[in-house]
Amino acid sequence: RLPGEAQKIERILQTFTKKYHAINPGVFQHEDTPFVLAFSIVMLNTDQHNVANKRKMTKEDFIRNNRGIDNGKDLPRRYLEEIFDRICGEEFKTLPDNTSMIERISQDIIGLKESLVAPYRQFVRMCIAHEIEDSDKNAKGKHTRALYLFSDRLIVTKPRGNKFAFRQSLSLLDLAVSTDRSERGEMKEYVLSLVNKHNVCVFRCHIDPTTRGAGHFDEELREMMATCAEIEGERFRNNTGKDVDAASRRSITSCSETSSGIEDPRGAESPGRKNSAMPNAVTRIWQSRKKGSDA
Repeated sequence: RLPGEAQKIERILQTFTKKYHAINPGVFQHEDTPFVLAFSIVMLNTDQHNVANKRKMTKEDFIRNNRGIDNGKDLPRRYLEEIFDRICGEEFKTLPDNTSMIERISQDIIGLKESLVAPYRQFVRMCIAHEIEDSDKNAKGKHTRALYLFSDRLIVTKPRGNKFAFRQSLSLLDLAVSTDRSERGEMKEYVLSLVNKHNVCVFRCHIDPTTRGAGHFDEELREMMATCAEIEGERFRNNTGKDVDAASRRSITSCSETSSGIEDPRGAESPGRKNSAMPNAVTRIWQSRKKGSDA
């Protein structure tokens, strides 16, 4: 939302119009033109949508106020008329504050061990799934989980009434993911396997065809992982002044690679399954979990 003080609005518009003219040098003849026009649009928006204002600006008033602003020349009349009609038809509205949304999510999560609120963090979406505790992906999954996907991490929670109990936080940079899709009658679902150097998590996610965008949680997860890898690679190059060496590049980009052939991190040890592309550390995790369950 633009502040009410004219000086603050002026500084905001100066920054905006300077950048706009640099990117679009051929639109106006002078760099001051977009500033004057932007200020005029803000005034028009206030004039038209202020219920206390009984004497509204007309289209002719708006065109007259903007005469000669383009280095002594007039802007096209049709251009100004379209601006006037669009501003009068729809008031300026601010988008939802992402920080406030994350604060509300944090308040609903019990036992959260870290602050989720950060200027760089964006909330992407939430998914309800069932966690599979053993290695059998055909298991139904008894424990309901709410997965909160942010731009840099995944928060796993357990629904508890109208709140959610914190289970674990997974950095997208340390994560690898595989998806097995299947259909059981009319019910579509997929098994989402999440692996990092400390743990293996397997979830059964059902796809509700009546929900807009349903079934794409895993795709958005992969997209966020790829973005994190790209940002981390850029940060590394900026800090060192050199390109990432081959070993570091493999480490950074591994989280963005999808391994459709990964059906079980135990790899060749499981008969009838494809060879795993997961690192040896993941295999050791599965072996230790298997020994614990056998005991």
